[in-house]
Order: sequence, then C-alpha cells, then structure tokens
Amino acid sequence: MRDEHGAEVSLSTVTRAVARLRREFAAERDEAFMDLVWHPGEAQADFGEVDVLLRGVVQRMHHFVLDFPYSNVGLVQLMPGENAECTCLALRNLFEWLGGVPERIVFDNAAGVGHKGYGEREPRLTHLFQAFQAHYGFDCSFCNPYSGHEKGAVESKVGMVRRKLFVPRPSVWSLENFSAGLPDRCLELATKPHCRKDTEERGLFSEDRAALLPLPGKRFDVVTWRHMKADRYGVAAPGDGIAVPRTGRTRAEG
Repeated sequence: MRDEHGAEVSLSTVTRAVARLRREFAAERDEAFMDLVWHPGEAQADFGEVDVLLRGVVQRMHHFVLDFPYSNVGLVQLMPGENAECTCLALRNLFEWLGGVPERIVFDNAAGVGHKGYGEREPRLTHLFQAFQAHYGFDCSFCNPYSGHEKGAVESKVGMVRRKLFVPRPSVWSLENFSAGLPDRCLELATKPHCRKDTEERGLFSEDRAALLPLPGKRFDVVTWRHMKADRYGVAAPGDGIAVPRTGRTRAEG
C-alpha cells in the first residue's frame, strides 16, 4: 500500500482494520431473521409516490397505504405530501371507512409522524400525531433504521397498489372524491387466495375488521396551530411567506 498508493500507515493499523472488517462480515453472515407474526387488527403504514393528472396537470403525489398483514389487504389514500397532517388525514379517512381503529400500527422510520434515531428506544413524535394517537387510542411502533424487513408487507403493497391503481396515470379533479373511492377498489383486488393460508384474502379481512377498536364519538380535526409573527408585509410561515394584501394593511388602534 505504501509503494502503490503512498499510504502512510503501519502494518499493525492495517491488521486491526482487517480484523474489524472480518468480525463485521461474520456478524452479517450469521444474522438470521424470523417471520413476524401478525394478529387480526394489526397494521403497517407507509407512503409511495405516483404521478397523476390533477386538473389537467401532471403532478407527483403520494399514496398512503395502510396494510393488514394478517389478511394481506391494503387500503389506500392519495395525499399531496407525507407530513403529519397528510398521515393523520389519511388514517382518519380509513378509520371511518373501516368503522374502527387498528389496535397497533407499525410506521416506517422516515414517516412524517415521527422518527426514531439509531440506538434510541422511543421515537420522537410530532405534536399533531401525539394528539391524533391519543384521540383514537391505538398503539404505534416504528421500524429500526435500515430495517426494511420489519415492514416488508406494506412495502410490497405500496408497489402493487401503484401498478394496479395508478397505471395508466389516472385523471383526478378532486383529491377528496378520488380518495373516497380507493378503499372499495382495493377490496376488489383482494379476491385471490392468501399466499400462506388456503382462504380468500377478503375473508381473512373480515377477521381484521372484527378485531378493530371502536371509533370515538367525535372525529379528530386534523389541524396544526402555530403562533407566527406578522409585519407590514406578511406572515412568516415555516418554509413560506404569506403576503398580506395592500388593502388589508391597516393599523390596529389599542
């Protein structure tokens, strides 16, 4: 290495580095995975990206998938983003369509509702999602960083839904109306036998629905409230500035 690459290192340094790499490779080789067991009423959630023709203009949108691994049935909503507001709105729509709430939902670590850093035991949740979770009473957990195998079911469903429902590119005028019809279309795809159970997926999905928690008496308002500063030109919002019309620039007398 000194002769060919000019590396100013000693033999002992190289030996220690090689030994460390051998231990890491051996650990990866010996690592084993077990199939996760999913019970009725448990779900996984994740986002994917699709292109739609929104009011005549091609737009990159995000499809939210709530997958039930027990039955292998996934439900979809189309959203403009992947932040906490979009996640909570998609979940609320699906809860109301289902008539109940999953007992536990596993989220991707990169989801907009929260994030679990490497080595952290508890995720850091957004204030909006904390209130949403408390309102509907479900448990949630997050995948570990770089551990896609922990939510393989929903990742496969994200791709399947993209191919089945968004190819060719759909024409959308109202996101709300388009999303309202997506769960029924997803259920039409669940007529095949389960890959590991000799039962139709839609039949197993009835067990998922029977295990859901009841909906609360009132729906959750998916709204984020913020205190912002205003000057004579506008309001400073995160990432954007909201201009105040010239006709509205009046002084308030106290």
